[in-house]
Parts: sequence; structure tokens; C-alpha cells
Amino acid sequence: MDLHERYSALIHPSRTRIFKLLRQEELSGGEVTRITQGAQSTTSRHLKILTESGWVVNRRVGTTVIFSASRELSDADQALWSALELELSDRWSDDSLRLAATIRERSPTSRDYFGRLGARWEEVRRELYGEHSLTHLALSMIPTHLTVADLGCGSGGVLALLAPQIDRVIGVDREPAMIEAAYTKTSRFENVEIRIGELESPPLDEGEVDLALLNLVLHLVESPVAVLSAVRSSLKTQGRLLIIDMMAHDREEYRQTMGHVSLGFSEINIEEAAVRAGLQLQSYRPLPPDLNASGPTLFAATLTL
Repeated sequence: MDLHERYSALIHPSRTRIFKLLRQEELSGGEVTRITQGAQSTTSRHLKILTESGWVVNRRVGTTVIFSASRELSDADQALWSALELELSDRWSDDSLRLAATIRERSPTSRDYFGRLGARWEEVRRELYGEHSLTHLALSMIPTHLTVADLGCGSGGVLALLAPQIDRVIGVDREPAMIEAAYTKTSRFENVEIRIGELESPPLDEGEVDLALLNLVLHLVESPVAVLSAVRSSLKTQGRLLIIDMMAHDREEYRQTMGHVSLGFSEINIEEAAVRAGLQLQSYRPLPPDLNASGPTLFAATLTL
């Protein structure tokens, strides 16, 4: 392989992305696929090209092939990679989070019995106590006397989780079909009230809410600042707004396929919108990635008056 072909093998965007991962950690082909959320066949092809061109080496562990970045790079190779790494330092920000989650979830097959049990505990917990047991644990720590509003409540799944723990729960949505579904899902709870309205002007009284939730809805609105401003007026003096949404990403196709207006939000995006709406950003935290999920990494942000 001549020099041009070898360098071309690395500067392809997908292969640059893979090489960047392999510089940090040895990974199997399946792990690379899960982190980059690509197709297995495509990942295998890229790994094959990187291996044949000498950028990547592999070794076999049982039936699994493990890949890593070559540590025997020439000065010219290293100069090329350093230039690429510098230019692409802000690209694929989700990958480091998904890499960390991948490492955490590796099966500890060489550990003792208790280590193996620990690795299976999440599965055992779900089997014994259900998918939402940890959610209920977290909700049980919220003071019960609160009034919580889920804005953009959809079919009422979060309302049904909140209702057994919180004294008063309000759901707001604009879609009649969603409102009907939310009524059905929460009909057994007397402390749930569902209202129809827009997020930019939610049917909430001034100072009515202790905790407002915007759960995976902010990316669907034309003006996040207008929504945050409307929510601010509904908060009590010590009230809080919790936003859960996608971190900033480059999946432009979401605009066409799912009607997304914003391609996620960085911490700076949320802080700027909060300031314009008269709120303060208290925290912005990436959430642990679900490696079985195909979407971008989520964040949780807390805003106060």
C-alpha cells in the first residue's frame, strides 16, 4: 500500500472516528459498532481497511477479535494524526461517554462468583422488581408535598410514575390523542390533573409549581427561550425546572424524519437560554448512555429562579 492509500485510509471520517476510539481503549468490533451506533458490516469494513493499512492491529481472545491503535507510528504518521486529532477535538462528543459505559458493562468473566453476580445485578433487579424500580427509588426521595408539572406529558408515562409519590401532579400537552392516552393511563390516580395547552403558554397559574419537567420536548419547539420564560412564571419562589433532552449532535436527518427543530443542546445553549428567560442554570450533567439505544446521549439540567 503506497503512502497516499495509507493516509487516505485514516482520513475517511468514519475511520478517523474509530481510530480516535482505539487510541483510548482496545475494543472488539461489536463494541465499536455500539459506541458509534453504526452497522456491524460497515464497522467491520472500516476496521479491515485500518488494519490492512497498518493504523490498527488486532489480537484474538477466544472467539473475539480485539482491535487497538498501532503504537508503532512513524513521525510522519504521528504528525498526521496529531493534526487530525486537534481539528476534530470537538467531534463525536458522545463517543467518550459511550466508551466509558461500554467499559463499565463488560462482562467480568474472569472474576469470582460475587463479581459475576455483581455484573448481573441489573438484570436480576429488573427480573425481581421491574424496569422502573430505580426510578421509584429516586422519586421516593422527592418531598411528597410538591406540585409537579410534566410539560409535554405525552401519553402520561411519567405522570403515572410520579402519582404514587407526589401529592399533586399536573400534565400538560397540546395533542388531543396524547391527552386522551394520558387520561387513560392515570385514571386511577385522584391526584393527577391533565390540562391541554401549548408549552409557550401553559395553562398554569403564576407560582403554582414546585417542580416543572421538560422531558424530551424542548428540541421540538421553535423558541426554547419562550418556553423557559413561560415556565419561569409558573414556578414558586424556590421552584425548579428539570430539563432532560439530547446533547448537541449532528443528526440532521432528525429534522426531516421526526420534526426536530433543534439538534440537541450543549451546556452553553441551555445556560444562554436560561439567562434570557430569567433563570439560572444550576447543573448540566450527561446521563449514562444506554448502549442499546440508537439516539444521542441525553443530559439533565436543573434551572432555578
